[in-house]
Amino acid sequence: GNRSYGVVAAANNYFNKSIDELTIEEAALLAGLPKAPSEFDPRRNAGRALERRNYVITRLYEDGYINREQADKAIAKPIKLAAPKEKDIVTSYFAEEVRRELDKRYGKKELYEGGMTVHTTIDPRYQKIAEKALYKGLTDYDRKHGWRGPVSKIDVADWQNALGKVTAPEGIGPWKMAAVLKIEDKKAVIGFHDGTQSAITYDGLKWARKWYSGQRTGGQPANIKEVLNVGDVVLVSQVEDKDSDGKITVKDEYKLEQIPDINGAIVVMDQQSGRVLAMVGGYIYGNSQFNRATQAYRQPGSAFKPFVYLTALENGFTPGTIVNDGPIEIPQGPGLPVWTPKNYSGDFLGYIPLRKGLERSRNAVTILVSLMLGVDKVQEMAKRLGILDNPQPYYSMVLGAQETTLMRLTNAYSMVANGGKQLTPIYIDRIHDRHGKIIYRGDARECDNCRNISAKEPPQILDSSRQIIDPAADYQLINMLEGVVQRGTATKALELGRPLAGKTGTTNDSYDNWFMGFSPDIVVGTYIGFDNPKNMGEGATGASTALPVFIDFMRDALKDVPPKPFRIPNGVKFQKIDAATGLPATDATSQENIRMEILNPTAPTIQYSPAYKEYISNKVQMDPEGADGNLDSGIY
Repeated sequence: GNRSYGVVAAANNYFNKSIDELTIEEAALLAGLPKAPSEFDPRRNAGRALERRNYVITRLYEDGYINREQADKAIAKPIKLAAPKEKDIVTSYFAEEVRRELDKRYGKKELYEGGMTVHTTIDPRYQKIAEKALYKGLTDYDRKHGWRGPVSKIDVADWQNALGKVTAPEGIGPWKMAAVLKIEDKKAVIGFHDGTQSAITYDGLKWARKWYSGQRTGGQPANIKEVLNVGDVVLVSQVEDKDSDGKITVKDEYKLEQIPDINGAIVVMDQQSGRVLAMVGGYIYGNSQFNRATQAYRQPGSAFKPFVYLTALENGFTPGTIVNDGPIEIPQGPGLPVWTPKNYSGDFLGYIPLRKGLERSRNAVTILVSLMLGVDKVQEMAKRLGILDNPQPYYSMVLGAQETTLMRLTNAYSMVANGGKQLTPIYIDRIHDRHGKIIYRGDARECDNCRNISAKEPPQILDSSRQIIDPAADYQLINMLEGVVQRGTATKALELGRPLAGKTGTTNDSYDNWFMGFSPDIVVGTYIGFDNPKNMGEGATGASTALPVFIDFMRDALKDVPPKPFRIPNGVKFQKIDAATGLPATDATSQENIRMEILNPTAPTIQYSPAYKEYISNKVQMDPEGADGNLDSGIY
């Protein structure tokens, strides 16, 4: 049980003891688990676990292994477990991903009997920070949407025995299950299955607004009785106080908790090597090992848009190119209505720079650029970066309507962040066989001089990664994504006070919320959504739900890392442009319109797609006086 392979691991997991340190009642509990590890799990089903343990103690007495006095003392003792180990919770999704890869590579016999030693890419510090950030993000969202009620209800006449028979819900983690025994003016008295008692004050439950539906909640409760009733079985955690020096004091007082109904994932990657430094695939890891980072296919929404702009930058556009953010109508074929995509805000800004189109995440600009280039070019980019295997030639694709995984999207952003070099996510650094020989190495880069300990110069590692994005276009996109943080939909991240780039993502009806961001050192992808997709509520966007997870992670992960700028590749040029036209500035350009913009000297001239030419031709036929037929009318 509890992911323990063998009694030694179980002793460590449940009691934080070596096997020779176990008492009679502790050994009996472990001996009773193999028959039904989940049913008799003391953390989930304390009552059944106690019955099973006491049965084993009775058999020990009947078979002559212990005497009556030892049996009576052992039966009289409550079950006392060590707190769940953080490392067991943190690494579960990552470890399972490694196990799957080993199984695929070597087969089950070698995996379980081969005696391999596996060194993974996980960074334990990043992993803990990632878990903490994701859990906080999910809990914050869940609490804003109200209190869904107690785990169960019991008769408090024999509350200790009744509470022991209640099965704890999946995902309880380090929290405790308690019964509400009495409600007073300023506190609710609660009892635990071991017989001890404590209290929940109003401050510990004032978040618990009444839950009416997924979209509607009441106001803050006026008192404790509006939230709790005698006999309620609830989840609680101990209150901690932190002083000005950061010292934490645990109080003899508890606060109300609730397992979030929402879920999500976070992935942290080293963009230079592809090493996955941290991965949390959901709020809990229990009976279901479903990993929302690698297995959940969801719509990326606006988090896909940067790859449309990257396609444009490789095909003659610049960040300063002026594009029309205006109404657009796309024919969908015979018998189908014309598609008229709208911006999230419902308005149009008119002629704006391409850069602003990305910063403000304008749907109309994204569609128009895709029409100009041809959706086939965006398809090719999605396949080139491994975001989609078989992207369909629909314009809704460019707004992120086709499904992918968080891991695939994080890997694609990592290839942007590293200057455009091809990457594959790596979970395993190396594997040794039972004799210590290296049989697998995740990093395929060569280093001819690494073993020369007498060398005077440090060895040079040869990077053989294939360049799959034009370096100049890649840097243009990075700079535009910095603008998303500085002036666009991700300005909340400015509080971190360091160079960052990224993009929010929100799908139709707020089914899926994303934030994909990176520093010059690491890439972080976050996703929030219900497992059974449904509307997350008014105001639920990538900026409001997923971005805070990114911020919380980066704040702790990079707190001791000095800020540094993004690297500018060779060949990139900066030029003064007229912000009103997107063209090079002249002597006639007013000073207030002059901007420094990034140019790509090797970019080709824009080649308009046949679909765009047909679109302009149809506009002229429908409005001979208003449309001039100029192909450049879509830009300026």
